Amino acid sequence: MNNKFVIKDESNKEIECELLFTFKDTKTNRDFVVFRYKKENNKESISAGIVNTDGETMDITLVSNDDDWDLVDEKLKEKYGDK
Repeated sequence: MNNKFVIKDESNKEIECELLFTFKDTKTNRDFVVFRYKKENNKESISAGIVNTDGETMDITLVSNDDDWDLVDEKLKEKYGDK
């Protein structure tokens, strides 16, 4: 199974990411992806996005509000503990 995908940053630079896991928020019926990538300083970072699909195409909107980040943090703790 290939867990790699590419996103583009605000300057249209491609960034290779590794999928960590996905989950569905049953309250909002939204699908989330949680992934890691390396920043320019070569440090790893974790990010998350909401999957948007129209049946033919898919894109990811990065999580940007505190409520969504709280949910992602909760799922990260469930999966990996308090690391």
